[in-house]
Amino acid sequence: MKKTVMIMAIALVGSFAHAATIENWQMNDDPGTDLKDLNNSAGTAKWYVARTNLQTDGSGNLHITQGANLFNGANLSTTDVTSGIYELAVTYSAADMTDGDIAGGSVGFSFRHDSAVVAERHDLAIIKLVKRNGELRLEALGSGPAVTLYDFNATVLPDTLAVRAVLNLDTDLVDVYYSIGGAAEVSTLGIAASDGELDQVRTAFQVVSPDFGATSYVDVDQVTLSVIPEPATLGLIALSGVGLLVARRFHM
Repeated sequence: MKKTVMIMAIALVGSFAHAATIENWQMNDDPGTDLKDLNNSAGTAKWYVARTNLQTDGSGNLHITQGANLFNGANLSTTDVTSGIYELAVTYSAADMTDGDIAGGSVGFSFRHDSAVVAERHDLAIIKLVKRNGELRLEALGSGPAVTLYDFNATVLPDTLAVRAVLNLDTDLVDVYYSIGGAAEVSTLGIAASDGELDQVRTAFQVVSPDFGATSYVDVDQVTLSVIPEPATLGLIALSGVGLLVARRFHM
């Protein structure tokens, strides 16, 4: 019976261990839907910009082509967040940057601190697909220099790229996990993030000519922001779960 109680407790903890999605853009909108009109199925965050080069393709992607750069924050459903662990997940379904400058074009997303004081606004951490030295790279940028996570040695994305950036607001560190074509995730841990409150998910699109060529494009399949239960919280859940189950055992 003790083994049964422990297994049930572990199952109880597991049911709470999953990240809870708080903002969710799946890009399944009608063809030609502007960035500002994308459906957010989990929260209230939205971008307030309409651009003809940033529209859905009707196949579940936001199709990004050459046009004006866009650095625009979507205010989260809950702002002024100072603690906790948050995951920003982005899936790039396709990209071709063969055209354009040898370096400069990029499509990324960031955790963002917003403020009424313009000088205080800044990104906490950014993940982006960028062209460097004529090749596509996956990069992360926190409080220090950009970190190259993967060099594709090509200008065309070979397969779907799924990226997860996990920001700990208490330690100001971000862990990045990525998978190419559904393969096992690869991680780079402990990248220093900038200090600040979490208020927005921000676009970081460097797609102006000549950085982005006339035929360059990036397709983004989904963007989500989730909150992850902290280890201390999971520990309390485990203890309470075991306590309830043990109490039930002795009252049977």
